[in-house]
Amino acid sequence: MEQLSASLHAITPGMATKQQTSAPLKFRVARQTIVPSTPAVPKAPQGRLNFHQAMYEDDSLEVTVQPFAGMAGQSITVTWTGPFAAWTSPAQVVDNPRALSFQVPRLEVIDAIGGAVRIHCTVNGTIESSAYSLTIDPQLINLPAPRFYPQEGEPTAAVSLLYNEQVTGHSGRVRWYLDYQLYWESEEQHLETGEAEYFQVPRSVVTASRGKVAMIDYTILRRSGEQLQFSRMLRQQF
Repeated sequence: MEQLSASLHAITPGMATKQQTSAPLKFRVARQTIVPSTPAVPKAPQGRLNFHQAMYEDDSLEVTVQPFAGMAGQSITVTWTGPFAAWTSPAQVVDNPRALSFQVPRLEVIDAIGGAVRIHCTVNGTIESSAYSLTIDPQLINLPAPRFYPQEGEPTAAVSLLYNEQVTGHSGRVRWYLDYQLYWESEEQHLETGEAEYFQVPRSVVTASRGKVAMIDYTILRRSGEQLQFSRMLRQQF
C-alpha cells in the first residue's frame, strides 16, 4: 500500500492578496496484489494418478486454475514439469474471472509414468503460483526410451527397443509423433528374450521431421487381453 499526500493552495483576490495553503491531507492508495491460484488436477484430487485407470484412452489430462483476485485482464499459462521434460501451455487471456481449463498432452503424461510432476501457473510470464505436486503410479514394467539410428544412405532409418523384463512372447510397436500428433506407427513385431528388436522407419518420415523434435515411443503387449505398457519418450531433434 502506497502513502500519498496533497495540500490545497489558494489565492484570494482583493486589496491585499492573500495566499492560503491548507494542511497536508494524507491518504493511502491500495495496490491489488495478484496471488495466482495453485493449479489442480480433477482426475487426481489427492495428488496421485494411475494412468491406466484414469486416462488410458484419453488424449489429454485436464489441469484447472480457479479464479483469483486480479485475474481479469491477465495472460495465464500452465507449466508441467515432469521428471524428464517440461511443457508450457498456450496462454489464455482472461476477460472476466472464471475457472480456466488447460489440457496437458497425453504424451507428456506417458513420459512421466512412475515419476513426480510439479504443475504451476504463471501470470503475464512473471508471477508464479505455488506448485501442485502430482505422483504418477508406476506401470507393470519399466520401459526405457527407444533408440534411433539414422542409417544415412539407406532407404530406412531404424528405431530399436530393449528392456529388462523383455521375454519371448511379448510384442512391440513403435509410434512416431510430430507436434503431439501420431505421424507414423510400425507394424507389431514379436520380441525375443534379451535381444534388441529393430523397427525400420521410412525415410519419408525422417524427411517430414526436419526442423522439428519428433517424439518416439513404443508400446508392449505382454499377453492378449492385457493393457498396453508405455515406454518413455525419445525426443529426437531433426
